[in-house]
Amino acid sequence: MKAVVSTILFGSFLVIIFDTLASLFSLHFQINYGWFGFGSLLIYIYVGFCCAKYGSLLWSAIGGGILGLVDSTIGWYISWIIGPGNPGVEISAPEIFATIIFVTATTIPFGFLGGLFNRWLRRQIS
Repeated sequence: MKAVVSTILFGSFLVIIFDTLASLFSLHFQINYGWFGFGSLLIYIYVGFCCAKYGSLLWSAIGGGILGLVDSTIGWYISWIIGPGNPGVEISAPEIFATIIFVTATTIPFGFLGGLFNRWLRRQIS
């Protein structure tokens, strides 16, 4: 259990660092910030993979959800402050809350997918 929590904390840190660097890179090179979403998906899958290694598929899904929550709150805030995450229009609190819920819910399957890949790989190796 301790390894799963450490994995999720490390993944959260990775998402925050990735969002920061992607925002800066996007701003500097004028690249659409949305393209960096693929990097975040890889982090969710990786954390799900590691959570299944140390825990269960349920923890893979939970890990993906927690990373999505971190990404849609802290990560979005950082990218908003830097610039590329700012939608350019006024957004109400319910819209922000709905976005956070949507992002969190959609990252759960990616964590689970990483866990499934871990289980599949283990079967192939043994």
